[in-house]
Amino acid sequence: MPATTRHRRINAATATWLYVRLSALGMLALVLIHLAIMHLGDGRESIDARFVRDRVGRPLWLVFDIALLLLALTHGMAGLRGMAGDYLKSRRATTVFAWASAAVTAAFAALGTAVLIALH
Repeated sequence: MPATTRHRRINAATATWLYVRLSALGMLALVLIHLAIMHLGDGRESIDARFVRDRVGRPLWLVFDIALLLLALTHGMAGLRGMAGDYLKSRRATTVFAWASAAVTAAFAALGTAVLIALH
């Protein structure tokens, strides 16, 4: 290996910071697609039960909705953990909060995904 090659290690804080920025870009794209199709497409005056039923019945929309759900949930929880890290001073409190937030995130992700699959 040449002497000029350096390996950079990314710590957890940097990885979280990067994830929050990238997930925000992903959510922006998904939300813009959602708004364009749900509110601007086909000159739709109102969204009725038939439109929602037809939309939910398509596998691509299931993947789209689950992706939006998981991105929004993990993005929000990563931001909350980052803010909590600024205020929680003890290492034990930070660890407890991290585990609790991971459990809440997993529970809401499972519940939301189950609801979307049940609607499918």
